Amino acid sequence: MEPIKLRRVATYVTTEVTDYFELDPEPFKLLVINEPYYGDTPEEFFAYINRIEDTESICEELDTMGYEELADNLDMLLHSAETEEADATMTDTWIEEF
Repeated sequence: MEPIKLRRVATYVTTEVTDYFELDPEPFKLLVINEPYYGDTPEEFFAYINRIEDTESICEELDTMGYEELADNLDMLLHSAETEEADATMTDTWIEEF
């Protein structure tokens, strides 16, 4: 019998956490070019933020409206490469034939 090539495979789940960013929901209700926020609760605002697809366009509109800091916070929240914490956990491991 010839030698068999084997290798161990492991999968990891990585969790990264950014800093906190303060976002005031009220200016989002004033958006005209992008879809405005219509809700009244933190849960509705959270759902609205999670639906945002074109961050750049919303940030540009907020910037134009005079909400530069809010636009920066939104951009950093959704695109920040810097993380406060990162954790990797092995979720599975197995041996396979190569």
